Amino acid sequence: MFDFRFLLLINILGIVSVIFFERKKPSEIISWVLVITFLPGIGFFLYLLIGETTSMKMASRFGQKRLFDDSLRKRSSFVSMRAPKDAGRVLPDDAEKHAGIIDMIKRQSESMLTGDNKIEVYTNAKDKYEALLGDIAGAKTSVHLLYFTFNADHIGRRFIDLLAEKAAEGVEVRLLYDTIGNFPYLISHFKKIYQAGGKVYRFFPLINILKVNYRNHRKIAVIDGRIAYTGGINISKSYIGEHRRAKPWRDTHIRITGSGVKEFQERFLLDWIHVSKEKINFSDTAALSFYFPVTAPEDRGAASMQVVSSGPDVEGEHIKYGYIKMINAAKRSLYMQSPYFIPDDAFMLALRLAVDSGVDVRIILPGIPDKRLVYLISRSYLKELLHTGVKIYLYGGFIHSKMIVMDGEIVTIGSANIDIRSFLLDFEINAFIYDNEFASRCERIFLEDIEQSKPITPEQVKDGILLRLTETVLRILSPLL
Repeated sequence: MFDFRFLLLINILGIVSVIFFERKKPSEIISWVLVITFLPGIGFFLYLLIGETTSMKMASRFGQKRLFDDSLRKRSSFVSMRAPKDAGRVLPDDAEKHAGIIDMIKRQSESMLTGDNKIEVYTNAKDKYEALLGDIAGAKTSVHLLYFTFNADHIGRRFIDLLAEKAAEGVEVRLLYDTIGNFPYLISHFKKIYQAGGKVYRFFPLINILKVNYRNHRKIAVIDGRIAYTGGINISKSYIGEHRRAKPWRDTHIRITGSGVKEFQERFLLDWIHVSKEKINFSDTAALSFYFPVTAPEDRGAASMQVVSSGPDVEGEHIKYGYIKMINAAKRSLYMQSPYFIPDDAFMLALRLAVDSGVDVRIILPGIPDKRLVYLISRSYLKELLHTGVKIYLYGGFIHSKMIVMDGEIVTIGSANIDIRSFLLDFEINAFIYDNEFASRCERIFLEDIEQSKPITPEQVKDGILLRLTETVLRILSPLL
């Protein structure tokens, strides 16, 4: 017979833990106490999985990775292989007026500004796949891929076959993917690659339940150390419109050449070494030259860029800080796209202040969501934003693009969503681009997407008590989704 006294003891223990660990966050104390009280046993388990106790423990573990990464960069002269330091503080014209944002990002994330980049933007997966496949086919020395999702469906098999072919030719092929993002595909689906001499690793094997909630959401491709890709497009048939429900699918990805590629190569190698435990002698000049070649004249452009990583292995929510700095600096417009919208209080306040300062703030969200629960959580923020004057649109399909355009002058594109999971739990990477021509192109893309979207009115987000209660509970559980 079940002893309810034991369950009561568990609940008391859970409530005491919440009060002790969340003592600086009164609103979270109340939320977790309610969850533990009304979901006996289950509520405490959820707190152990995503609450502050686990977050502190995992932050400590990932802190070891951060210390190792910093040590490796110093010992290997990674920093010296990146773009020349801006000791003279001479910035390109398109970047000069945004020196405050550039300096903040540099101080916080040690991201150097590179000013010689060429950047192409893709607004659909087919174009991105063809470009990436072409670059892989032309690879001479190395192909490094890191994806949250790399499915072995008919899209993934094209890449797997080509990667195996390049590995057999002697090109160094490394593939790193996230276990949760690739479920149910197993590492055996990629045997053609490692049988040909390539290397494949999962970011986290499913052996520690505490790690299940931490995911490498970065999308990085680096070919020959001279071409990089990043953005929102993973390797899967869903991204070409073959998702069972979320379609049509709209996304954004970029291809980069120039000195900024070194930043993506560095992040890939740091993540790779952490997982594979592979020994790479970066003290050797030949190894550094192999992975970080001198930028060729034909690869140089005029776009300035910083590459920013965030996640449990980075001290600080650097991508979120960059987002908020852009919001605070906006004078004319802020155009934002994100498939998931679960902002924290700081982000919400920044948006309200921007509107009150006369900035035209517009957000495009999916009209057809891929995750219904996440959509309900996002919906709970919309009424408040509409009341402040933010214009919100639902795209006529699923929009997976993660893009913010400020005043037609700065763009950030990458893997990070505007949600608490991306800000706190996931390993993310974004490019912050300071180039008026490129930013104007992205602004036009956003306005074209508006034409395929419908505005939301306050009447459309009215809710009853039951729906409001459901949304509140889901907000608490959002880090699990």
